Amino acid sequence: MILAAYVAFAAVRSLVAQGGPPASPVGIALTATSITTILWLAGAKRETGVALESRALIAGSQQTFVCWYLSVTTLAGPRSTRRPVCGGPIRSRPS
Repeated sequence: MILAAYVAFAAVRSLVAQGGPPASPVGIALTATSITTILWLAGAKRETGVALESRALIAGSQQTFVCWYLSVTTLAGPRSTRRPVCGGPIRSRPS
């Protein structure tokens, strides 16, 4: 209960101060490693599921692929929000 109260307090304090999370080199390295290995694992699970005719293993491979996709978006997310895709903010035209 004390831990939950501390986490809630720290979250509210961070929102009020508008502070972002600190960079985590270990987290970045772990995510990059998972991107390279999880895609291979999903393919291996699918091949094994097809060879064994196991629908459960094939479904598990699809779930593993979704985990890979989430890793990609996790790593790309902070980078994609720093620069606009269209080259700048969209401004309305004067009437």
